[in-house]
Amino acid sequence: MNFYENFISFEFDKTSGQQLYAKCPFHHDVNAYFTVNTESDAWFCHGCGEGGHHVEFIMKYYDVSRAIAVKACHQFDQHGTWLFPTEKYVEDCYNALQRRPAALD
Repeated sequence: MNFYENFISFEFDKTSGQQLYAKCPFHHDVNAYFTVNTESDAWFCHGCGEGGHHVEFIMKYYDVSRAIAVKACHQFDQHGTWLFPTEKYVEDCYNALQRRPAALD
């Protein structure tokens, strides 16, 4: 799994060579302007002009400092877990709560 697939869905029909395309998670994006180079793992959004690598992505996605983003990326590299919940994790928790029987008053 690509690092960025923890956060966004790529439009594989628009993939071109080493570039993966997706809608940018940082602004309202109608078209897939967000790209990831599969060789360098660098990302860039042609819509908002933001770009970087894993650490910069985490900094922007979670609005955290560089030190925290570095720690989060290190934890993911070492243990495969995040310091922060992903949208999928939050959705899974919500769905699990919806399946629980209602508490009796």
